[in-house]
Order: sequence, then C-alpha cells, then structure tokens
Amino acid sequence: MISSSSTVVRVESESAIKDVARRVRMSAERHIFVDLEAIEKIGSPMVSSLLKLENSLSSRGRRLAICNASPIVQAVLQMHSNRQLEFYRIVRHLGE
Repeated sequence: MISSSSTVVRVESESAIKDVARRVRMSAERHIFVDLEAIEKIGSPMVSSLLKLENSLSSRGRRLAICNASPIVQAVLQMHSNRQLEFYRIVRHLGE
C-alpha cells in the first residue's frame, strides 16, 4: 500500500527520466514509486539514471521502487544493478 510518505512518479518516455529524477531528489517523500508502464524498451541512459537515483535515495534513507515495468525492462534493470531492486505492479481503478 502506498502511504502518505510515498509518491508515484509516472515516466512517459525515456527522455523524461532526468527531469523525473531531478523532481524526485527535491521531493520530501520517503518512498518513491517510479511507474514505467509506458516504457516498452529501456536504453543505457535510462538504466543509468534510474540506478543513480536509487543509489542517491538509498544513501539518504529513502527507497525507490519500480512499478508496472514490463518483464524485459525489469530484467535489464536487474542485470545492471548490484543489488536486488524492488518491482511492483500497481493496478489503477477504472477512470483514473
């Protein structure tokens, strides 16, 4: 369950990840869920940005979790990470 100290950030394109990362770093929420549902394939720049963001947040006691990533995107991210990443499926209500 997403708590009041959490936020979900939707990434609509690979080129938007740096802006998303900047907004997340400036936010106060302790738990960040990055929604990758719109991302069909993932390249090195996005992998690098997400892993840097995860390291930056974890060093400050915050957590990053990936949600709604395709199995291929999950596999690519996990392959490049030196620790187990958290992956979640978030189901939205109809009409949201």
